[in-house]
Amino acid sequence: MHKQAKGLYIQAMKAFPPATHYDHGLRWEHPLRVQVMHSRPQAGVSRRPDMHFALHMGVVLEGGMALTYPGRASFIAEEGQVWFTACWEPHVGVPTAETTILLFTVLLDALGKVAPFADVPWEAPFLCPCSARPQAATSKLRRETLCRSQAIERLAMREEEDAAIATWLRFHELLLPFARMPHGVNVKGSSGLSRVRPALDLVRKAHQVVTVDAAAQRCGLGRRRFCQLFRESFGVSFGRFALRARLAGAATDLRSSDEPVKQVAATWGFYDPSHFHRSFVAHFGAKPSDFRHDY
Repeated sequence: MHKQAKGLYIQAMKAFPPATHYDHGLRWEHPLRVQVMHSRPQAGVSRRPDMHFALHMGVVLEGGMALTYPGRASFIAEEGQVWFTACWEPHVGVPTAETTILLFTVLLDALGKVAPFADVPWEAPFLCPCSARPQAATSKLRRETLCRSQAIERLAMREEEDAAIATWLRFHELLLPFARMPHGVNVKGSSGLSRVRPALDLVRKAHQVVTVDAAAQRCGLGRRRFCQLFRESFGVSFGRFALRARLAGAATDLRSSDEPVKQVAATWGFYDPSHFHRSFVAHFGAKPSDFRHDY
């Protein structure tokens, strides 16, 4: 890992309070959660990477945020800049100063599902590789991002029924320039994603291993075509995606139950303790037992 990236990762491990399950409660009727979060650097507080199915888009309103995707990328987002996370992608954020962020948590299934949104690759900023994810690189775009974010912040404080609809539309307005940017990958838009979507439901409902053949069959596709479309849509193989889902479930159980580590692993389809240990450490940067005790 690059020296600067390693430094950010070490800071992130210490600085943020325990993770919250931001994807809880999202559904078709309420596909978006908007949160204004205030934080400051804290010494001696352990923070492990978080993983969840819901997508994240964050905007720094004041201060700065150091973002780390363990083993993949690290960078600092400053005022007016943004960051994105994909489904079940390990990520850590730590404030570099007194910081206020606007955090959007959005249900992938509902993203862009309002005409005339269909021809925009809304999912691209979240699902493309870390190194290709767009940024507010110009002062003009940072000003526009701040202005739109502050308007959403005001909307989120209102309780009228129409406020939720307006927030959903304003969120897509905020996301639009980033979705339109080149992403350095072959983005297929919603067509490929829609064809492999049944596999998402299969993974989300299953605690055990979902094979590529089973996922391809659920989508009505041949194995080779399914693997191609899935990688084009999510930027990772189906096997890695499904592994992350089971690890996220195991991490949740470790935090919320007293079940032995071995039992938690078996519940999520890990019958080889050494495989579970290696996979868990690779994604969360800690042994399962240490991860549990940190919370």
